[in-house]
Amino acid sequence: MKDGSYRFILVRDKERYAFLAAFEPSFPGHGNVEQLQAQLLRVPRTALVGWGEATCYGVVYPPKDIMRPVLMFAKEHGINVQVLPSQCE
Repeated sequence: MKDGSYRFILVRDKERYAFLAAFEPSFPGHGNVEQLQAQLLRVPRTALVGWGEATCYGVVYPPKDIMRPVLMFAKEHGINVQVLPSQCE
């Protein structure tokens, strides 16, 4: 975000392009790591969660010190999170 904070949102793959097309930097999302972790616990265990960025839309990865605890949490809870390469079209 412009204020230096990071927000997170889970988007289904079939909704990804519509989400990116409508994305605004002020888009509401989960405000902190704990809220993201709570949302991850709601994901079906058979799902693959792809964590991606699209810099051309302003969607970027947070710093590694923010990503690392989320990825460790996912692993500890059997949630399959895959960090994807940056995507822009």
